[in-house]
This record gives sequence, C-alpha cells and structure tokens, in this order.
Amino acid sequence: MKKYKRKKSIRTKITILICLAALVFFAIGIILWYVCGLNLLRSKTGENHREMARLMSSSIVEILDKEIELIKVNAADGALKVAVSESNLKYRNMDEKSTRRYLLDADKKYIEAPDDHPLTKEYLENTAASRLRFFVKEEEKIVGIFITDRHGGLVASSERISAFHHADKTWWRKAFDGGTGKVTLGDIVFDEHERVWALPFVVPVRDESGEVIGIYSALVEISIFFKTFEDFKIGKTGTAALVDDKSYLVFHHGTTPFSNKFCGYDILERVLKSKAKWLPVDGVYLRQGKAIVDFAKVNSPLLSDSNISWQVFVVQDAKEVFTPLNTFILRMLIIGSGLIILLMFTGLVLGGLFIKPIEGLREGMERLGMGDLDHRVEVQASDEIGQLADTFNEMAEGMKETTTPLVNLDKEIAERKKAEKRTNQLGSDFASALPELRDAFFGARDRMDFLIALIRGKLDEKQSREIDAAKGKIERSIRIIGSLLDIAGMEAGTTDLNIRAVDIKALLKKLIFDLEAKIRQKGLDLKLDIPKKDIIVNFDEDKIIHVFNILIANAINFTEKGYVGISVKELKSEVEYSVTDTGISIPTEDMPKVFGKIEHFSRSPALTEQGTGFELYIAKEIVKMHNGNIWVESEAGKKTVFTFRLPKSKKG
Repeated sequence: MKKYKRKKSIRTKITILICLAALVFFAIGIILWYVCGLNLLRSKTGENHREMARLMSSSIVEILDKEIELIKVNAADGALKVAVSESNLKYRNMDEKSTRRYLLDADKKYIEAPDDHPLTKEYLENTAASRLRFFVKEEEKIVGIFITDRHGGLVASSERISAFHHADKTWWRKAFDGGTGKVTLGDIVFDEHERVWALPFVVPVRDESGEVIGIYSALVEISIFFKTFEDFKIGKTGTAALVDDKSYLVFHHGTTPFSNKFCGYDILERVLKSKAKWLPVDGVYLRQGKAIVDFAKVNSPLLSDSNISWQVFVVQDAKEVFTPLNTFILRMLIIGSGLIILLMFTGLVLGGLFIKPIEGLREGMERLGMGDLDHRVEVQASDEIGQLADTFNEMAEGMKETTTPLVNLDKEIAERKKAEKRTNQLGSDFASALPELRDAFFGARDRMDFLIALIRGKLDEKQSREIDAAKGKIERSIRIIGSLLDIAGMEAGTTDLNIRAVDIKALLKKLIFDLEAKIRQKGLDLKLDIPKKDIIVNFDEDKIIHVFNILIANAINFTEKGYVGISVKELKSEVEYSVTDTGISIPTEDMPKVFGKIEHFSRSPALTEQGTGFELYIAKEIVKMHNGNIWVESEAGKKTVFTFRLPKSKKG
C-alpha cells in the first residue's frame, strides 16, 4: 500500500505556531520599544541640544551688552570729548564742498604718509591717542580704538589705521544716524597689527548737551564672545558653531571666520523654518553622512539694529546620537533569538506529548488498511482521543469477525491453486470471492460512518482528517474490488457488449453535463472540439461512457491549471476520440507502462484523490473489445493527450 508523507506534522505545526506567536509579540515589542525610545531620545536630546544652544546664545548677548556698556563709558571720557570738539572747530568757516575737499585731501596724505611721518604721529601721539592706548591696555580683548569728528575725519587712534576719512563707511553712517547717533556693530574684520579677528563696536561721542560730536570705534577680539564654543563638546562628535544668515561660519573652533559654509543655503532655510525639536540633515560642515542639528537665534537688539543675524548651532553625528538606542535594540534581538530557540524546544516537547496518541491511531489505521485485523490501539487518555481509540478497536474487532470467512476462503483458494496449477480455476474462484469481500468492506464502511457521526464534533481538524483518510482507504478498497471484478469478467470473456446505435453528440452532452461542474470546481477551462453534424455509431454506450469517465477523471486529477479538452474527429471508417489536459506530463520511458494493470510510472497526481490503479487498463480492454485502439502522447510542460479510435459499426 502506498504511503503519503505529510510535509509538516502536528508537532511541527505546534512548534511553528508557538514560535510565530512569540516572534510576533517580540517584534511588536521591539517596534514599540524602538518608537518610544526614538521619541524619548528625540525629545530629551532635542531639548538638551536646544537648551545648550540657547545658553550659548544668551552668553553672547550678555558679553555684547557688557562690552558695549564699557565702550560707552570710555567714549564719554572728557579728554576725548575735548579732542573731538577741537577737531570740529576747523570746519567752522568751511562750506560742505570745502569740507569734503579737505577730508579727501587729508585722507590721501594720511594713506601715503609712512608711520614715522609727522602727519601720522599727529594722530598717534596726541593726548587723545594716549588715552585710547590706555583703554586698550586696560581691556586686553580690545585690540584697537580710534575716534573721528562729526565729519568723519580722524581725531586720534591707538594704532595706525588704514584711512583718515570714514564718513563714507556704512558703519559710520549708521552710528552717526544723521546727527541723532546710535550704537551699532560693524562687520567682523581681521586686524593685521594684532593678527586676530575682531568685531567693531561703534558708539556716538556726545557733548554735555547730548549732541553727537564724533564717533568712537573699538575693535574687540571675537574670542571673548566665543569662549564657550571652544570648550563645548558633546560625546565624540558634538560641537557648536555660530552661523550667519548666509550660512557662513562666523565662529567654529579651528576654522577661520567666513571661510567655510556651515551647510547649503537651502538646508539652512529648511532648518530655520522647521518646528521640530531636532532635524537630521546631510551636508553639514566637517560631517560625513547625516548629522543631528538644533539651533537658537542670538536675540540681541544691538545685532538686529546692525542688520546682523547670528544663530548658534549644536551639531552631532546621527550615528553617535542613535548609538544607545541601537545598542539596546541589538541586545533585545539577541535575547529574543535565545527566547525563540527555547520556545522551539518547548514546542517540540509539547507537540510530542500531544501527537503521541494521534500517531498511535494513524498507525492503527494504516495497519488495518494493510489487512492486519489483529492490531489494537493502546491509548491511556480518557478524553475524546481515548474514546476514538476505543471505537477504532471495536471497529477492528467487528471487521475481523466479518472477514474471518474471507481468510478461510483465501486458505482454500491457496490450496486449490497448488492442486490446479495448470488451470484457470484460481482466477474463477478468486473472482467468485470478490463480491463477498466487497460486501465485507461495505459493512466496514457503514460501521465507520456510524462511528464518525458519533464523534465528529469532538475532534479537531487534524483528527478529522485522519479519520477521513482511513475512510478513504476503505472506499478505495471497494473501488479496487469493483475494478478487479470488471477485469476478471473481461479476461474470462464473460462480459457482454450491448451494441446499439448511439448519437455521439447526445452522449457527449450528457457526459459534459455530469463532469463540467467538477472541471470548473478545480478552476480549469473546458475546451470542446465536436463536429456540428450528427455522428451515429454502434457500440456499447455504457462501456464507452466508462472509458470517457476514466480518461476525463484522469485529466482532472493530474491538472492544476489550464484546461481539459474533449475532441471528436470523424475518419473514413472510424471515429477518433481524444481527451487532452495541460497537467503533469508523462516521461517517455514510462509510456509503455501507462496501460498496465497498475500504473507504475512517475506522473504524480496533483490532487490527493486516488484511483484504483486499474482504470487505464480497463479503458484499454473496453476499447479492445470494440476492435479499437488506444494510445497516449505527452509533451513535457505542455499537454498530454489520450486518444482512442473505434469502428463506426460493430456487430453484436
């Protein structure tokens, strides 16, 4: 008896189910942990970065305010006011044009004069200049100071500067403000004398009445504002930078001001407009890959009035920011893998305990199907499985009692076979015993149907399938006995043909009506090729219908997709009938075996439904009885065609 192995046992399925459930819960847990961790990281890290940026911004504003107050105090020095007032006296008798000409001429002479020229010394060695040098000495971060009169002409300077006339400079005009005067800042410049970068602080010089009489400009080294930037560090990659509104780096440790851009201008705009607590971006200065950035605007009225926009950015590599979260997830994955392995072992153990009694029942069914009526199933359980085992044992006992006469008959047949080796008596005796054997299996089937009706609702799906499989084996045994009876009759010559005139179109119409639903249920197409005109032939209608049923059932059983085709072709003295399918092909080496008594070739069925193994042999014998011929053609991967030809007329 052929055994069919299942791809997966219940034990395996239980193990897989447990592992899948654990995997799903674990995956959901990991995802939730990751999302929560990411949100927490985003919230806390973003808040920390932004707070750091805000604190550094506040530090810059505080230092700016302190410096401007100090410079205001210095600009109000009495000696400086006297010097500026005296310088303004020389313009008393000059109109605007003369004043302009004087300033340009003085500017030219000053620029051309060497450092030791009396003109140069006039502005570097006067009383006001000495006072300015004192201020520079007292305040180490102030690298240079100069003052001008109300027309922009130089009054005094702590060091040699590049020009005499300054009224045409933007920063000077902002500070003078049409005579009303206001504090302003100039652009950061590089002081050649001190070799440092400095920020110009420009304040108006006022007399006792508050009138603007001149402009005071002090260059303050920028490092005083950005000391916190130099010391700032987060982890291995976190730094801070001061960036202007054009994306240029105003200050970054180790970088020359305005020599590099912090990022692309479009990226800067996107970051400044974003409301997120942090933002991952590409293309940040000195960063490979993505960086996490956050910022705070330097909110100083002095900067705003001077049309200067600065932002403090805190930057850290994204990989470093996410390292704690990624490390946690990796550890969870390792723990989860160990848990799944443990659950697999647990599933195998539990599955083994659950499947053991069912395996005993399956083995009992197989042995019963092979004819071992003495086998009994031993199951200790008192549940539904135990009840099923008891019912099985009762069924086996009943079958043994029913088939005992058959066993004795087999012994008698064996004895007769030895005594009558050269006769055909054995075939006749066996054939006469087959009806009795078939009746015994009918009794076994009826008893099983009764038992199934009693326990059907108490079994799970797997157990129900096992019971159905056992019943199927009994049904198949009944079909085999029927086929053997047919074969015995044909081989003994006792099968008669009822020859009569048959309308082929009417026969096929009836045949298709019976089989079309089964073909459609399988998801296959039905293709017909039948002549339009009526074809009347003489044969045994029931026998030829049986041939068609065998061939069409065979086509349906071996075809998963495509179609089943039926065609009829009228020849000169014969009619050719064909059944085509697009299912599994038959290897060339197996062609001679197709019409044997049992199909021993490798065309495996696509369905679990099985025949008796004798169908094609019976079809061949029926065709032969009609003086016809049958054959098969098979193209690998395309189609298989069973064809038989019958004479148009046959005498009964």
